[in-house]
Amino acid sequence: MRRSRPKLRWNEGAATVEAAITFSIFFALVFGILEFGMTLWQLNTMELAVLQAGRWAMINNANSNLVSNTEAQMQSVLTNATVQCPLPSSPAAGAWYVCATQTAGTPPTMSLSASYGYNVIGLVGPFNVTAQATVPLD
Repeated sequence: MRRSRPKLRWNEGAATVEAAITFSIFFALVFGILEFGMTLWQLNTMELAVLQAGRWAMINNANSNLVSNTEAQMQSVLTNATVQCPLPSSPAAGAWYVCATQTAGTPPTMSLSASYGYNVIGLVGPFNVTAQATVPLD
């Protein structure tokens, strides 16, 4: 009678394959979390610029160059921002855009917008991230 011998070394390399699969999923999750955090940071910075410029416009509404000065207020927060009205629908990757428009009415208002072309890890995008606010000018 012949005895069957257990297969020796049949699972060599299994740990390496499992580690490769686990590490690739882990790194994808880490980079995804970092990219999502960067997107939220960009959005928060734009909202800060728009709200700060809106407060400035409400206080200084008698200013003769209100629109251009309000855009300058947004540019002080968003360095290297380009003034372009209306905002581009497909912004360039890594570029900030700001826009302020004044509307006559009762009460007069000012619409403020900021946009950023966000590029995911330099591979996908750019995606348009926008912050907007409308403030009264009385």
